[in-house]
Amino acid sequence: MRMSLWLRHEKLVEMKVLRSSALFVAGLGGLGSTVSELLVRLGIGKLYIADNGLVDEPDLNRQILYSKGDIGKRKVDAAMERLSRLTSETSLQGIFADINDERFSLPEDILGVVDCLDNWRTRFRLEALARERGIFLVHGGVKEMYGQVTTILPPETPSLKEILGEVKEEGTLQVFPPLVTAIASLQAWEATNAILGRPRLLGKLLILDLWAPSLEVVQLNRRKAEIDPSEL
Repeated sequence: MRMSLWLRHEKLVEMKVLRSSALFVAGLGGLGSTVSELLVRLGIGKLYIADNGLVDEPDLNRQILYSKGDIGKRKVDAAMERLSRLTSETSLQGIFADINDERFSLPEDILGVVDCLDNWRTRFRLEALARERGIFLVHGGVKEMYGQVTTILPPETPSLKEILGEVKEEGTLQVFPPLVTAIASLQAWEATNAILGRPRLLGKLLILDLWAPSLEVVQLNRRKAEIDPSEL
């Protein structure tokens, strides 16, 4: 094992735990690209990456795993090529699949999932699958200059629907590329915390506003499944 790869952060995290752990990243767009690359650079032992889309030119402003030569390729394939060049220390498995397909199931050996998806239907399906397995889900979402991160682990925490209420698909959204990278970095940070048994956003919602700018963490009322007004 070439520990020099992790020389600059190995004293900050329990590398033995990280090296023996597996995670599932759902979605390889703006959030998933950065989350996947950071987890590989951190030294995660095994990483499953899943997407069913192709690389398109508008993706290149924020999806850091891809370049112009990847346009038209399956995101899973292009991501695997890129991540494999970073290091051979992480076992990678690409999954080209629709999570909404009733035949889809999560890998058996994962500790948790990272929600990097861009539509609510698939997010709720992913959450249901994670709930069935009793594993954590690190959710991230971005829109315009706003982003959010939380960790969900029922019955300890509210579900996404309880936190966010009724949501509607909004089609193609405007989003600021640096915001995407920031939220993805926070997801990778929180996924690492969860692997190590110390999630920082369990029952909490981190909200980043680049207009203000502001970064706040609000406590979620588990019983009522809403933001506790005393935290605002």
